[in-house]
Amino acid sequence: MIEEKLLIYVDELLKLQRALNRKGVQAVYLKGITQYYFLTGRWPKIHPVDIDILIPNSSFSKVNLILKSLGYSKHRFYQQPSLRPQINFVKKLPRATIVCDIHNQIFFPTKYIFNVLPPKLVKRITSEFIRRAQSIIFQRNKFLILENEDMLLHQCLNFFFHHSCRNQHQSFDISLITRNLDINWEIVISRLASWNLKEFAYYPLLLSKQTAKANVPNSVLLKLKPKNILSSLVPLFINSHTVKSPIRNMHLRFRYNIFLRLLIANQSILQKIQAFLLLIISPMRSRAKE
Repeated sequence: MIEEKLLIYVDELLKLQRALNRKGVQAVYLKGITQYYFLTGRWPKIHPVDIDILIPNSSFSKVNLILKSLGYSKHRFYQQPSLRPQINFVKKLPRATIVCDIHNQIFFPTKYIFNVLPPKLVKRITSEFIRRAQSIIFQRNKFLILENEDMLLHQCLNFFFHHSCRNQHQSFDISLITRNLDINWEIVISRLASWNLKEFAYYPLLLSKQTAKANVPNSVLLKLKPKNILSSLVPLFINSHTVKSPIRNMHLRFRYNIFLRLLIANQSILQKIQAFLLLIISPMRSRAKE
């Protein structure tokens, strides 16, 4: 029996996409119902947490009006919403609350020390993902989703930078992609190399292989594996046990991710020591000012 909330989500998904199609808005659906259907030919067994859509930044005002006309409202007020990487919209129905996350950028840029995913790079990756998006038919409606290799790259980098490799659901999603698609691994490696992010996709793929039987060739893992000295410490913090323990506190997860980037990034030992001291000192300074 299909869960009632899933049917409600599908209905809202179709209403939204029809409205976007009528207005000629290019919207790329990330993860969720459409991706699962593309990979398996089936609907997911349970309803998603939200609907994630990637749009060009120039389309935000139009999408904002479309969502408002469909009964959605911004989750909270933003001074300049079109400049934020993600805006949350909510629609409350009698039997479900629908959350729609509109992404102007595919990732939240990194900041401060070990800034390996700066805004300029995120903007570039976002543009590439939108340009390469593929169309599918779901419930007799045309949808755009990520191209196969971009789908895998998005899941891997989102797993590392947003979840710090601590959410088992993400590893299952990566595994589902590798087991159901004929991935061109040379393309995956080439794109990661062009973004200088090879090392940061290594642990998501390794964990997915270890915990969810992802179909990842050992030769690929070898090419992506970090080579610097401190990276030998990473398995203490990213392993098959830690992946089962998500970090719920966003501030803690933010600092934890900086620490992981410190270990993995290719900077010199001296630069890493200086950065680590800064990571420790900065919250002390903040508390002193308070």
